[in-house]
Amino acid sequence: MSSMLSLRNGFLAVAALVLLSPAAAFADGVTLSNGQSATFNYVAVGFPSSTASATFTYNQVAGTLTLVLTNTATDNIKLAEIGFNANMSISGTPVITYGAGTVADFVIGTESLQGAFTLGTNSNGGNDADVLNDGESLTVVFTLNGVPPALLNITGSQVHLMSLPNGQSQKPDGSITSTPEPASMLLLGSGLVGIASRLRKRRKIETK
Repeated sequence: MSSMLSLRNGFLAVAALVLLSPAAAFADGVTLSNGQSATFNYVAVGFPSSTASATFTYNQVAGTLTLVLTNTATDNIKLAEIGFNANMSISGTPVITYGAGTVADFVIGTESLQGAFTLGTNSNGGNDADVLNDGESLTVVFTLNGVPPALLNITGSQVHLMSLPNGQSQKPDGSITSTPEPASMLLLGSGLVGIASRLRKRRKIETK
């Protein structure tokens, strides 16, 4: 019985380590600590090949949030913009760079007091020079204003997918895949080793 209790306590401790790791994902958002990344994936309803992704990386030390936005579709759609909410305000103009082979001319849209941001196309009207086409990507670096928060919350992310196979457009919400930084994985691994060691010691005591 005591062995079963020890085993159960071990599983509970493992679960606690997972829950307490800095990456905490939920239905429509993610909480990032320093050095951590999370990827939002977007799929147009009814068109599984019409997809996009956005990877956010938070650097609390540098006071930056880096966004990599990619059109991952394979059916010639256009990625026109992205919007997201975050508990931050920005300083200056975010820096946008483009992936190799990308032809685009994006501009930053509005910033609300709640920290909602829109990265949209320019006024030329969504032609190939304005949008991200299949395989194209861009990187945006936001510089945070004031003291960067210990935990950065990103919620309500949405993209605008245009020229879908039915000729229409959609603004799907993102689903999240979190990627803890190596330090978190090391911490989790160390915790698991410690739990295994403690269980071994308990078994030795019980068998004496």
